Amino acid sequence: MADIATLAANATNKEWSLPQTLNELLRFETLYQRIEPMPALQGAIAALVAECVAGVSRAEQDSLRYLHESLAAIYRLHFVRGGTATDAQFDPFIVRVQRDLERAWLAYEDARVPDLEDVPSEIGEFVDWFRDLVLQRHPVSDHELFHFLEGGASRGAIELFLKNESTLDARFDDLIALAQVGLSDEPKLELARNYWDEMGNGNLEDMHTRLFDGLLDDLGINGSAVDSVEWTALATGNLLSYVTIHRGRLPEALGTLGAVEMLAPRRFVKLTAGFDRVGLLGDAQTYHRLHIEVDSDHTEGWLEHVIDPMVEHEPESRMGIARGAYYRLNTSLDHCDAMLTQLKSVT
Repeated sequence: MADIATLAANATNKEWSLPQTLNELLRFETLYQRIEPMPALQGAIAALVAECVAGVSRAEQDSLRYLHESLAAIYRLHFVRGGTATDAQFDPFIVRVQRDLERAWLAYEDARVPDLEDVPSEIGEFVDWFRDLVLQRHPVSDHELFHFLEGGASRGAIELFLKNESTLDARFDDLIALAQVGLSDEPKLELARNYWDEMGNGNLEDMHTRLFDGLLDDLGINGSAVDSVEWTALATGNLLSYVTIHRGRLPEALGTLGAVEMLAPRRFVKLTAGFDRVGLLGDAQTYHRLHIEVDSDHTEGWLEHVIDPMVEHEPESRMGIARGAYYRLNTSLDHCDAMLTQLKSVT
């Protein structure tokens, strides 16, 4: 761990990237007291943020990676259990950096969402529209990546795929828990059912996060090494953090999480077939086989008990729900495209 003076020098001289600088900065206790009297350090980090933001506006790949590595570091503050790492959770300087990065990212994502004028206002029609978008109309609905994982990917390629999946699967229970905050009635009850499934219906050994972590452990995969995964994988995880942390994005959270739940069964059927083909049997398949059944039930539950009543009671929420679905589908498409290209070269 570098001292604050070394950190300031490296940031000022741009010897460290923005995510490297933030990761070091977030290690310090009483962060605000340390950097408040250091305007040069604040200015150096602000310059790195501005450079990253400008690159994102031009869709530069390095800038998108720096943005998502940086946001992943900041969002982790909202999910850790406690200790000194949480000191910076609401540090005003870190929050300002977070919001600057989020504005650039959302501008990038919003530019990829098509005109939503065709979103139906009638509840039943909207539910059908949402289902059709996620399961049929979007290019990621039946992506070639999962056909490749089923029939052509090597064991090494499948293991690399699972490593990248850790940016999402490792904390899905927490995301569902956060999405329940502020809901009531049917939507809250449906998310509670979903959360209880994530908790293994009360059985410790069946908790979904434990099953996924066990799979990574069995394969010798370090799921915490952010710098070795695609930035597109970080984007899918950051999206779920963003929409669940920010209370004003609750409709987007429901659209995003709903799309995740609805696509999982189809994808996991192909993935487990790939497991069979390369010899990943038994416990290695438990997590994904479980989700084939569970998430199939969740699909109709989500549409009937979350989307339908939400739109009935808050008609304007349908636009946020639709936008959230597009956020998820578009970031997933980025990731599937990137992974397919990479995995085809893995022997």
